[in-house]
Amino acid sequence: ETAAPAPREPRRHAITRYSWLDEDAKIRIYVPVDDARFQAPGACALTWTERSVTLTADLGDDVHVFAVPTLYDKIEGATHRVKPNKIVITLKKPAESKFKWYDLKK
Repeated sequence: ETAAPAPREPRRHAITRYSWLDEDAKIRIYVPVDDARFQAPGACALTWTERSVTLTADLGDDVHVFAVPTLYDKIEGATHRVKPNKIVITLKKPAESKFKWYDLKK
């Protein structure tokens, strides 16, 4: 008897291309994408804490990850939208946060 081959581990890729913008009450992060698999329902998932954000895109044999383990300041929410050529991540600043972010990471 021959054992079935073990399922291959997906290749992990760090997403390093992005831009961001401080819009006073929120921070927007723009991640360019050029693979239609990002559009698949449920392919992209966002997790966050008050000081971190991680976007994971499971494309089957490839997993792409955008992670900021230590944000410049606290957030009180995060959402994402997948568009044809980019993913837009929106970080909601706390209401009492009145200052500009000069960097995305601490």
